[in-house]
Amino acid sequence: MTKTNLSAGLDQHQKMRAQLFTKLFKAKQNINPVKKDGVNPHFKNSYPTLNSLIEAVEPALNEQGLYLSQPIADGEQATFITDIETGEFVSSFMKLPDLDNPQKVKSCSTYYRRTTLSGLLSMRDSDDDGNEASGKSPKYTDNQLHALHHKENQKKIAGSNNNDLLNF
Repeated sequence: MTKTNLSAGLDQHQKMRAQLFTKLFKAKQNINPVKKDGVNPHFKNSYPTLNSLIEAVEPALNEQGLYLSQPIADGEQATFITDIETGEFVSSFMKLPDLDNPQKVKSCSTYYRRTTLSGLLSMRDSDDDGNEASGKSPKYTDNQLHALHHKENQKKIAGSNNNDLLNF
């Protein structure tokens, strides 16, 4: 492959990535509010179920030609959002714990699907029922959480080069 062909190939890849991010941006602007339709009576809180989250985001993704899939692969829960025109995608993964009870695996997978999808789309979530239920997380307001995430992201960006920003 010549240098010119390589350069053209990289330019085409960058254009397809830019197209994907433009579609994600447009989709995010049209995501419906997520209903907190799940109830945890033990902790007296409500949270958005996976079904509620998918119902809120999938129409906006589909409208932009983006396909959502959430397979389990190699012991990880994956979430992919794929541009059906170009095949470009963004993804998020969480390693599933070693569990021998299928019901616990399904419960964990459901929680991870919700987590990877909302994380991939940078959706605000003031109700962190997983940490709240485990008693491991301090309670923050939405503004405090936003400020913490912003600081963490700024540290990550400052410590990375521009190529890292394109690799999810």
